[in-house]
Order: sequence, then structure tokens, then C-alpha cells
Amino acid sequence: MQKFLLRLLIAVICISIIATFSLIGCKEEATPAKEAVKETTEEEVEEEEVDITLMHDKGGTPNFQPYFEAVGEKTKELLNVSVTPVPYPSTDVFMAAVRSTLPTDEAPDLFTWWSTYQVKELIDQDLVAETTNIWDNHKDEYSQGLRDVFTFDGEVYGYCYGVEYWPVWYNKDRGRVFCFSITGK
Repeated sequence: MQKFLLRLLIAVICISIIATFSLIGCKEEATPAKEAVKETTEEEVEEEEVDITLMHDKGGTPNFQPYFEAVGEKTKELLNVSVTPVPYPSTDVFMAAVRSTLPTDEAPDLFTWWSTYQVKELIDQDLVAETTNIWDNHKDEYSQGLRDVFTFDGEVYGYCYGVEYWPVWYNKDRGRVFCFSITGK
């Protein structure tokens, strides 16, 4: 069980390099949350193949499914960890599916979700694993502010694997808001 979770964590880290969404890890039913998530190195992973499901709400427009499939192929190639993305076409259908499967044996291994108050409901129901040790091990790589959006009662839940900064300017004369990417496009 712990070897599976260690491989799961390696897949999360690999996905964090490639993708651009927030992930929340499901809590294993029989394992206490503090023991469920811990970091490992590639050398500690056996050659046994691991299959992980990743539920996401990015199956509509735009469709991110091909990117998630590419991540799955890369993690299988590099780590012998298959990531099978399960897309949902809309956010409301996705949220209902996640909420209904998390307390069951059908819960996904990983799923995209939102930070701050939106994940708090899942934490309060003890449906997600605490990931403080991962953040502690990589505290020099992320800002405290980013960590704070996943922190509740001193513990961190979830893992951000994409941050986009969008400056916003407001034109008082026209009453319009302009949003640009950092590249100015």
C-alpha cells in the first residue's frame, strides 16, 4: 500500500512539471492521512507497473484530455506509472462526480480541484490526504503565499503544479478591464 502511494507521489511530481492545474490527492481508506503521502526517490520505486486515475473537468472546451494523456505516456516511460485521465465535459458534472465518489471505493487516485475555501469542504469531511511533508521538503521552491492557499489548521492539503500570473489594468475612462499574459499577448 505504501509503495503504491510513493509511486503516486512520484507521478504527482512528474505531472507538476508538465501540467498547469491544482491537484488534490485522495485519501486511502485504510491508511491514516499522515502516513498516506510521503516522498520517495526514483531509485526506491520497484519495476512493477502502477496505474493511477486522474479525474479532471477539462474535457470540454478547451479540451485538455490530449495533454493529460501525454503526461500519462511520459510517466509510464519514465517511472512505470500509468496515468489514466478521466475527463468530464463541465465543471458542475465533474464536481458532482468527485463529491459522490470520494467517500467510496471508486474514488480516483488523483483529481484536479480548487484551492482555498473550495477544498476546505473536502478536508472537513476527511476525504483528502494531508501533504505538509512534501511542502516542507520543497519550501525553497514555492512562495509561502502559494502554500497558504492549501493550508488549513496548520496542515497543507493538495499540491499546486501550475501558477499563472495575469496582470490586470483598469481603464477608468472607458470602464473596461484589460487582462494580459506576461508575454503581453
